[in-house]
Amino acid sequence: MKILVTGATGFAGRHLCRLLLDFGHDLIGTTILPDEVVRPEQAPGLPSPQSAIGNRQSAIRFCDITDEQAVDSLLRDSRPDAVVHLAAISFVQDVERAPEPAFTTNVRGTHNLLEATLHHAPDATFVAVSSAEVYGKVSPADLPLRERQPLAPANLYAVTKVAVEALCHACASSLRIVILRPFNHIGPGQSPSFVVSSFARQIAQIEAGRAEPVLRVGNLDARRDFTDVRDVADAYRLAIEYCQPNTPYNVCSGEAVSIQHVLDTLLSMTTARIRVEPDPARLRPSDLPILLGCPDKFLQATRWQQRLKLVQSLADVLGYWRGQEGLRPEA
Repeated sequence: MKILVTGATGFAGRHLCRLLLDFGHDLIGTTILPDEVVRPEQAPGLPSPQSAIGNRQSAIRFCDITDEQAVDSLLRDSRPDAVVHLAAISFVQDVERAPEPAFTTNVRGTHNLLEATLHHAPDATFVAVSSAEVYGKVSPADLPLRERQPLAPANLYAVTKVAVEALCHACASSLRIVILRPFNHIGPGQSPSFVVSSFARQIAQIEAGRAEPVLRVGNLDARRDFTDVRDVADAYRLAIEYCQPNTPYNVCSGEAVSIQHVLDTLLSMTTARIRVEPDPARLRPSDLPILLGCPDKFLQATRWQQRLKLVQSLADVLGYWRGQEGLRPEA
């Protein structure tokens, strides 16, 4: 199967591309990163985008999804059997600070891709990656969240993803579209803008003597449903083949843990003496108190298996940042 992955050099995209190649698929990946940025040293311990998709059955192409003509050319040239659309501005605070580029990328970019797929690959399966953020703030009685839950976006990033889902529904009569709503995913290579990676990076910098022994944190009471990005990548792969079109699916673990628990677990993995201090700059007014999903619908459709436990994911994230700081995997 020939599969187009947008955002191939992003956090989830790298893992998905490697996985698809392992399963023997032909692959076309897109990136918006300049060539000099897409290098192995960008993510030590992980294969580079070139090695992940650099064989005769795969290619990486620069493509700005907000450029309608570029997207049309991409689909005309590739004519894939499936599209997995990952390219997006996905950090909530980035969207709040600069809404216009986020709406342009997330919404207009998706529209461009849908239109080009309709014109040049109308029989393709289009996997649209939305977000659990679309559910917004809910009462405890609504937990765990199921796909029938009304959407109530509580931040601008979530609004962009609701708009993406609306675009998909508008094209549902003409394309085979699968909508996925992933909950929080973590793993090696994630940006330190996200909480788990931020904690792990701070610990590694302290261990390396490059930062004072103070770990700065935001809201530790929030609870999140974490899944390892490598399991999420496998979910995306399975969705191409097994999910029914025109209906959303949660991709999640079905368990919620507090950010305090995540912090305590990471601190248990270091011998460094670290003081934890609250940082008002890290408190997010739009933070949801809890995100907890029910994965039953997706499990029934795909028989997806989550292979990596939270403690292993946290250890791997910390090991990744230790590698970045030039430390042994276990400092």
